Amino acid sequence: MRETAKRLGEEYWAIIDKNGKIHGNRTVDDFLEFDATHNGQRAQNAYIAFFVDYDQQDGFYEAFGQAYTDFGKVCARFVDRHGKNIKLCGGFRVLSRRLGADDDETRFRFIRFENADIHRAVEYRFKQAAMISSWGYEEGHYGSADMRRKTAEAIDYEGNVIKVSHAMDPIFFNKRVFVLTLLSPDTFYSQQYEAAPPRAHRTHRPIYHTPEQSDRNPQQRSYVYSHRLPEQHFHRQSAWKFFDPL
Repeated sequence: MRETAKRLGEEYWAIIDKNGKIHGNRTVDDFLEFDATHNGQRAQNAYIAFFVDYDQQDGFYEAFGQAYTDFGKVCARFVDRHGKNIKLCGGFRVLSRRLGADDDETRFRFIRFENADIHRAVEYRFKQAAMISSWGYEEGHYGSADMRRKTAEAIDYEGNVIKVSHAMDPIFFNKRVFVLTLLSPDTFYSQQYEAAPPRAHRTHRPIYHTPEQSDRNPQQRSYVYSHRLPEQHFHRQSAWKFFDPL
């Protein structure tokens, strides 16, 4: 029996026309905001995007990416079918609240891959919406995961393609790939959120693998799997709002 995930209805998506404008009665205020990060702080102007491409030779290709507003247009960056960075200003969709609904943002949460349930993951055509975070949480980018193959990819803020897999680095993949999940009704009505995300102190370049000795500052604690991870130093009053790193 094939595993299934959550395919959101049309009411959850704003269509971005080919000219970069939002289709219909939608506005940027409808776009759902989560916990992408940049320089250790929650990123502004960052939204979850999705597009489907088709050509006669290679067929369909789909990807989640990160959308943003750019001089009156809505643009987004995705990893294309060739593994390259592609920027589109139109021709995709942005995850949005349903018209007339005020609580849709809190119906979702990014769940660490090792705890994520594929049956509640937000999915289109076998790709799940995901976020890849750097090891120290300095940077976090929206992209795609394939929970069956245990791979994920995204574009960073400098335009570089980030690709990670469980086969290459299971510790990093389990701990730093987060899957967007639609909460069950019981979880949704019982949850409580804190207000502010933790701020990472950027002492080195963000890394997208489990740290080795060459990645660490001499004063920095050695992070190995049996030791405390960076997020275990965070206090509950500074927890993330839409994903739980603990």
